[in-house]
Amino acid sequence: MLLTNCLPNQGSKSALPKLLILAPCDNVLINKDAESASLIVIMTTIVFPPPPPEIPIGTPTPMRWFFFCQWEILPEDSGLTYEQRIQLQDESGHSHVDTSTQMLCDAEKIHHRVIAGFGTIPLMPEGAYKFVVDLRLTDSEEWVNAGSYPMKIAYAGSK
Repeated sequence: MLLTNCLPNQGSKSALPKLLILAPCDNVLINKDAESASLIVIMTTIVFPPPPPEIPIGTPTPMRWFFFCQWEILPEDSGLTYEQRIQLQDESGHSHVDTSTQMLCDAEKIHHRVIAGFGTIPLMPEGAYKFVVDLRLTDSEEWVNAGSYPMKIAYAGSK
């Protein structure tokens, strides 16, 4: 599920921007002249090499990856500051990756991109996971779910 339309922006100050694209990927290339983005290798599975037995689950392991979000911005959003949170959750809802960033909406643009870059990822048990993207106004306590992206964790050589 690369494209989503989870947060309808209904043109009021209380409506949130609409998440158009969310994708974990190996790299993101930005063409500033064309105002376009290229997502390189959109991930569906993260395959870890088999860890030595002395390395526990949860240990950060080197891996360069990015999480790309593109939002639809309406004129009513101009000047508002939102906070975006990305979590990688297991089936029980436990978060193994949790990061947030602010985004200031610009009236001159109809899209806003948030690109989160990572240099590590924690070792996790094999299984089904999902990236969850939430959004809120910076002065709000309540997060609103904007969308999710299913992900599989596996280890090389396992079935």
